[in-house]
Amino acid sequence: QIVELAPYIFNLKVIGGEPLIMKKHYELLDMLIEIDEAKNIQVKYQTNATVTVAGKHRIFDYIPKFKRVIVVVSLDGVGKYNDYIRRRSDYATIIKNIKAFSKFPNVIIDLNSVVTFFSVLHLYKIGDISSYTHNWWPIDNPTQMKANNLPQKIKDRLIPIYEKIPHLKEIVDLLKLPPQSDFNAKELYKYCLDMDKSYEGTKWEMNLFDVFPELKEHYAEISNE
Repeated sequence: QIVELAPYIFNLKVIGGEPLIMKKHYELLDMLIEIDEAKNIQVKYQTNATVTVAGKHRIFDYIPKFKRVIVVVSLDGVGKYNDYIRRRSDYATIIKNIKAFSKFPNVIIDLNSVVTFFSVLHLYKIGDISSYTHNWWPIDNPTQMKANNLPQKIKDRLIPIYEKIPHLKEIVDLLKLPPQSDFNAKELYKYCLDMDKSYEGTKWEMNLFDVFPELKEHYAEISNE
């Protein structure tokens, strides 16, 4: 159906799961190239940018065939912060692939972040490594993960930082909200620590308080309640 409509398509958005590992989607791209419509179509991806190959297919081989390719990369922090929040992703690989995408003159790169209890702690540092458009959204569910549930002491430290960053300034309004009425810190930390245990012995093994030591005090306080 898409191929039949191709002469009338300007923008084709591909999402997943993870679209860059979907072999079927590459078959669609091949068909659009074969009928000589690819050159008129903009393709937009929402991707974690960790894998760019699916079998014999390489996304970099397809990019020059299309009018424009917009790559929206999901990134929730720099270095270990992103890798913990998006477990099984690899920040170094993401940056390498972003650089590879940026070499194509018809590629536009945007960064998307989800503001959560954990990502907000260091999300502002993305600006140090990027000149790309950086968009963000607060998490809706689960409510336990909302940034406004952080201890007041930490929110008070973060507010002046975000106030100075124009495109992240509205995060201040989020941090000024009171915690959710049903917030259960013990439940949140237990979930994360249980998740840490499930990754022990794997290459994704990480510990919550090694990555976010600023939360140790809060954890100690609620553990003694």
